Amino acid sequence: MQQLEFVEMVADTFNIGPDHTHIGVLTFASDTKVVFHLDTFNNRVDVKQAIRQITQRRGGTQTHKALADMREQMFSPEHSRQSAAHVAIVITDGESEEPEETILQARLAHEAGIHVIAIGVGPHVIMDELMAIASSEDLVFTAPEYAALEPLRNKLAWKACEVLTTTTTTTTTTTTPAPLPMISGCESRTPVDVIWALPNEADLTATDSSLRLVATVAESLDMGPTSVQVGVAPRVCSEEKPAIRLKDHDTLDGFTLALEDRHLAGTTNVDKQLEYLRTQGFAARNGARPEAAKVAILIVDRSSTNPEALQRELVKVHRANIKLIVIGVGNGVNVDELALLASNGGSIVRAESYTELSSLNVNLVQLICTAIRETARRRSLFLYELLNN
Repeated sequence: MQQLEFVEMVADTFNIGPDHTHIGVLTFASDTKVVFHLDTFNNRVDVKQAIRQITQRRGGTQTHKALADMREQMFSPEHSRQSAAHVAIVITDGESEEPEETILQARLAHEAGIHVIAIGVGPHVIMDELMAIASSEDLVFTAPEYAALEPLRNKLAWKACEVLTTTTTTTTTTTTPAPLPMISGCESRTPVDVIWALPNEADLTATDSSLRLVATVAESLDMGPTSVQVGVAPRVCSEEKPAIRLKDHDTLDGFTLALEDRHLAGTTNVDKQLEYLRTQGFAARNGARPEAAKVAILIVDRSSTNPEALQRELVKVHRANIKLIVIGVGNGVNVDELALLASNGGSIVRAESYTELSSLNVNLVQLICTAIRETARRRSLFLYELLNN
């Protein structure tokens, strides 16, 4: 079923684990059925396998029952983490049989702190009902048929992750910070310069996976001379494939074409990559802007060949206010080294293999935004201290 394939693709987008995202599934027709609870599985493989085993159910459209059971059972203290953001994705292809009760149950879900995303499929959905089910207008999506759901995956995952990463839930309050910058649907226009540093020893398959991730993340950013600029560090000790500088491409198309011409080989010198970022990548002559946040994304798949040089260079990178997002791939990475790289307010993302990189898109976009917010916060604090001294 195309609907289940879509659900599986969305699940594949998230980092599922005991301390990360939990996923549950409830189906509804003339009645409802909990397929599996949020606490049933703690890894992506089991979740996807359980989704594939769901069978189609025919009957009415008891949307109100689905919303009630979702709130009372799926997000009950017994099966969900009360400290986590609660997000529900409701997919429907028809009008509810009890419209007034559906609106009531949706309101109760919203009041319970559940962020509801509504997806209407086909010609029989009622837009007003979708708007009532969703927590806000920007959480409503439509598709002409189930076969057309696939393009919604990234948008949907972004909206879900926006809630997951920007909502802080405590026992008494729920707060939502300002919208994230330079992402579709967000209001803030804080500029950001992003440079990728890729491993030089990666083979062609790993390189292709890395470059596909770079391209996919770039698609989620608003590229332009006054918004987001994206660059890629050059091969270490080689002029064969020079850097993609921040100032080289103002459009996604130009940047994508430049990516297609890259091939990596050589040694793993993370300290050299950091030196490039500090002295050249984020230099004004190569397009870096003084008012922009500086974010570097490093993909690392093994220990550095020169730990002492790495530590020395890292101190200089931190002084330059460059935020590092580090992606550790495989079992050959040094965990302590990853922590060191991200020690100045940076972030660490782990992937078991290069094939898993494709699922990191939304997480990375969120981490870029987190780095921007942290930069803006520090600048505001600096100005405050400056004005009060």
